[in-house]
Amino acid sequence: MYLLASSGIKLNANTWDLSDTLALIGILVSAIGFAIAIGQIRKTKAAAIAAKEAVELTERTLVKNRLLTVIPQFTPLNVDLEDSAVRSERSLAIRTLLSLSRLSSQTSALVDLGIDDGQLLVISLQSFSQQAATVKGYLVNHSTANVSRQTEAVRESLSNLILEMSRLEITMSVKSGDH
Repeated sequence: MYLLASSGIKLNANTWDLSDTLALIGILVSAIGFAIAIGQIRKTKAAAIAAKEAVELTERTLVKNRLLTVIPQFTPLNVDLEDSAVRSERSLAIRTLLSLSRLSSQTSALVDLGIDDGQLLVISLQSFSQQAATVKGYLVNHSTANVSRQTEAVRESLSNLILEMSRLEITMSVKSGDH
């Protein structure tokens, strides 16, 4: 109607036809459609954020569960290493150091999921793996080396590593509400 009036065509105030009604309905439908689309975008954004949070929680839970299965594997090896030092058993020390080196290396690969809480543990595990392998190599190459003295630093590092894994597991349990 406006276009016709502005082009100089005289309109009667009572002139309202079907095309005007359809145009108005079209504008209303478009506005409602636009509002619905905006609402759906907001819902999609909220769903994406919730999915991201669920993935992060799942990653933390996986790391925690891996730690729960790994920590008990370190304990008997810790006992074996202590026994080898007390009894000066080189062969037991060498086997235990090899097992510890492999286990800590494998554990660091399992824990390394890009979770900030686990990054320090990954570094500790990798460092410990290298330390255990180095001492094992020294004991293999030096048959007269004192087992207790050579494994002393590794035994202390192992105790600290077990504590660090336990602390991380507890921290993650508290964060996820699994206490």
